[in-house]
Amino acid sequence: MKRIYSLYIIWILTMATIQAQTTLKSQPTPPKAKALQKKTRVVDSLTLQYCYDQTVKNYPLQTQKKLLYRQNSLKQASLRTAQKPQLFLNASAVYLSDVTSLPIDLPGGVSMPELSKDRYQATLDINQTLYNGRLTKKQMQAESQQLKADQQQIEVQLYQLKGQVNAYYFNTLLLQANEQTLAVLEKNLQNNLQLIKARIKNGVLLPSDSSLIKAEIIKVHQQIEEVEYNRRASLATLGKLMRVDLPLNTYLKVPRSNDLPNPVKRPEYQLFELQKQSLHSMEKVVGATNKPRVSAFAQLGYGRPGLNQLSNDFEGFYQFGVRLNWRIWDWGNRSRDLQQLRIKQAMIQNQQEVFQANLEVQTQKYAHQIEQLERLIQRDEEIIDLRQQIVKSSKAQMKNGVITTTQYLEQLNEASRAQIMKQTHQVQLLRVKVEYQTLQGKQGFKK
Repeated sequence: MKRIYSLYIIWILTMATIQAQTTLKSQPTPPKAKALQKKTRVVDSLTLQYCYDQTVKNYPLQTQKKLLYRQNSLKQASLRTAQKPQLFLNASAVYLSDVTSLPIDLPGGVSMPELSKDRYQATLDINQTLYNGRLTKKQMQAESQQLKADQQQIEVQLYQLKGQVNAYYFNTLLLQANEQTLAVLEKNLQNNLQLIKARIKNGVLLPSDSSLIKAEIIKVHQQIEEVEYNRRASLATLGKLMRVDLPLNTYLKVPRSNDLPNPVKRPEYQLFELQKQSLHSMEKVVGATNKPRVSAFAQLGYGRPGLNQLSNDFEGFYQFGVRLNWRIWDWGNRSRDLQQLRIKQAMIQNQQEVFQANLEVQTQKYAHQIEQLERLIQRDEEIIDLRQQIVKSSKAQMKNGVITTTQYLEQLNEASRAQIMKQTHQVQLLRVKVEYQTLQGKQGFKK
């Protein structure tokens, strides 16, 4: 009996485990898990910060940063070879119009052999730089500074994508809010339709009043379909910009931000600074070009003649030593090169001043827009309160037959338009604030 009871308990536990596993499999995959399973698929809710991150992460311009780094690595490797021995293989064949001879007779009847006018020589030359005024090091530093400036230029271009994200995100957000408002209006009309049907049965209202409500419901439903189509189109464009496959039912969350954030440096400021540093590094390179250079050399050769110019035989030879090169006059090239670099620095400074001036103008513009929209929203709230009172009164009058259904629907539509106008102004205000933050360089929004 105990054995049967034990088997029964085991069977119950096994079935419970199977049932639990089946339930877990049938449950939808958590949002974070979906994002991990497929990077191009997102959950059914979306934040503005996530759109920023995905747009920057997936934008094709990111590949250029890797290419710039690889290009810089190759340049650095090429510059480092200047410190390594340089090998040259040389060969020559020369015919001379005249050769060395002794115009005297040697004692004992010894004659000087006539030297050949054709000469042949092959050499292997080895040069090793010992000192070049630290030119190589300064060139490598200049390339590193240029890489930083080029990569920051890409960061500036990526940052400008936020303006496009803002446009599509808030357009979709506005359409999403309008769709919700129209859905509430449709629900109210459905409720009123049931009320009117009851009044028709009681003989208080005419059957035509029911037709008016039905026509209005169809009209609102048509508006919902139009808004839904536009919302999906805007959402698809946003997904295309993000390089992410967004489901059609994706819900956009409303970002929250402070009223006016403290200014934070834009990436352009860092770009200007890095460009100046790059030009300063180039000045050091130009300054090192006229410094003395010391190198060691060695030469291995074989030819006719060798080092003995009075020999007519093919011989091997070698020589080694130290060489000093110093260009003491360059006709003012170094000075002109430095002047060009300083002119470029002045141009960058001017670009920074122009950028700052444009930024101040845009900042003033957004500040005025924020103030204007905040006032409009206050007026919207007052209008909505009044419209709701009018709708409430009109509904009671319609029930009692004081006004027609058409008159009631006009008041209901006015109240709905007032609500949509408030939502429009709220989204516009939020967009202007976010664009203000983007303009100033502030990043990161509460989710």
